[in-house]
Amino acid sequence: AFVLFLVLNTASRVEPDANILYLGPKTFNLTQIDEITSTLNSKILTSDHNGDGKIVSDIISLRPVVTGTDENGETVYETAFAEQFRLEINSGDTVIFIIESESIYDKLVEDDLLMPLVEIFGEVPANADDAYSFKFGDTDMSKLDYFDVFTKNARLCFRYPRVVNGVASEQAKELSELNKKAFKDMISYRFKTEDNLANS
Repeated sequence: AFVLFLVLNTASRVEPDANILYLGPKTFNLTQIDEITSTLNSKILTSDHNGDGKIVSDIISLRPVVTGTDENGETVYETAFAEQFRLEINSGDTVIFIIESESIYDKLVEDDLLMPLVEIFGEVPANADDAYSFKFGDTDMSKLDYFDVFTKNARLCFRYPRVVNGVASEQAKELSELNKKAFKDMISYRFKTEDNLANS
């Protein structure tokens, strides 16, 4: 079955500092989403990047369901997922991707939707897995409580600003620049034992 969890911090009425899309086989309940975002907000994001007075992260979760392959050998997904994924790519606000599907990752690279790491960091960091992504297990975030829901091989990557009629809007560009700061925080985070003890 297709499952979509859209988590918006509506109670706080503030814009998120990190807009994240999880693409993988897991489904998260609201408690898990809250644990993950709370840890991101308190342990990983270094500051209120958008300057609205609060540190907030949002996660959308989409679960791909494969139905087979087409005549060209391309993976075919359940219609509901395919439509929601297309909608998110074309008009959604998610910028930071956590991907547990190699076929989806390969397709995003092929379609030139992912930003090369050199455009974010000025170089390809030593702990990167390739030109576009990090393996989650190669980041210190993987050592945090609540983050073991992501596999070690999950890919952490960053999308280009969404475009309309071949052009990225100023809003999309601003969202991208904002999320670059959060993405850098996620990659540069260094684990401290007390970060987990605080959750006990």
